[in-house]
Amino acid sequence: MQRTPGLDYLRGLAAFGVMVYHVTLWKTAVSADMTIARIGVYSVPIFYILSGITLHKVYFDRMGFNKKDLKYFLLKRFFRIYPLMWFASILILFLFDRYPGIFHTILSFSGLFAFVFWDNDFPNGIWSVGNELVFYTLFPFIVLLSKRIKSSLFWIFTAGLVVHILYAYLGFRSSLSYWDSWHLYTNPLNQLFFFISGITLSNYSYLIKFSKIINILILLLCTILFVTIPAKGDLLHLIIEENRLYFSFICIGICMVFMQIKQEAPYIVHKPLSKLGEISYSVYLLHPIVYFTVLKIPVMQLAHSDLYWLYVLSVVTLTLIISLFSYRYIERFFINVGSRLVST
Repeated sequence: MQRTPGLDYLRGLAAFGVMVYHVTLWKTAVSADMTIARIGVYSVPIFYILSGITLHKVYFDRMGFNKKDLKYFLLKRFFRIYPLMWFASILILFLFDRYPGIFHTILSFSGLFAFVFWDNDFPNGIWSVGNELVFYTLFPFIVLLSKRIKSSLFWIFTAGLVVHILYAYLGFRSSLSYWDSWHLYTNPLNQLFFFISGITLSNYSYLIKFSKIINILILLLCTILFVTIPAKGDLLHLIIEENRLYFSFICIGICMVFMQIKQEAPYIVHKPLSKLGEISYSVYLLHPIVYFTVLKIPVMQLAHSDLYWLYVLSVVTLTLIISLFSYRYIERFFINVGSRLVST
């Protein structure tokens, strides 16, 4: 399948946004009215939408509900996700002497935490990878239903939206904080609508062919709304009631625009954004490890206290460099291993 540059660009920007959000969060308090907080909270849903778009584009036409096709899909996903997840987990064990116990270690390394302990933070950020594993499990069934019953994707989308609304209005208690609601927020069912939305966008992409001017206007409108929607105080106000729906559809709109970018941008834009998209998984999983490892260096502890901008610059730069190597020698290596296995 020919790559869609726009999806790579947005994936890279989302990963970079999460990283900037975290290095802000780990130093200062953030609130719902801060743009960086909104980027941090809703970059992960953008990942889910992009995942739905990509999986549909790559697998929908070729996938049947048979042993061969399921093996192909699951092996490709396994070698895309697990090696880096294991690498990050091993780094946490050795660099921070952080051992969660045999039970949680088994859950983390096996991926089973996604189904029973989804707010797992070993390593940091792994909860969203766990959500992806749940979505991968559901994907073949969505494909099967969509192929056998023509209208089924519409009803799957509708059911996902209903669940999304129920979580937004009934799932959370406004008296609790965002972090007190973390277990509920990270539940895959609370995030599933984004993945289904991505599949739906891709499925109806033949109808979504707007002019460049219209797409620019949609993106501009989504950006303005994203920044200006009223929300203050605790981050919980970004994920409940009508704000949850507003931000969710803004994210869908942004992904819809980038999905239509089929031609590469000028080299000076394309090269860094496409590379950032390539290494986005490494950036996402490794930046917390880099941040807290650098904090162990005495001179960087001073920078962390007195020259935080320098500390952030160092962490971001080092994360990008390490992620380039991680993608080349870990991610791409195992992607190729998976490709060779499914071709035999």
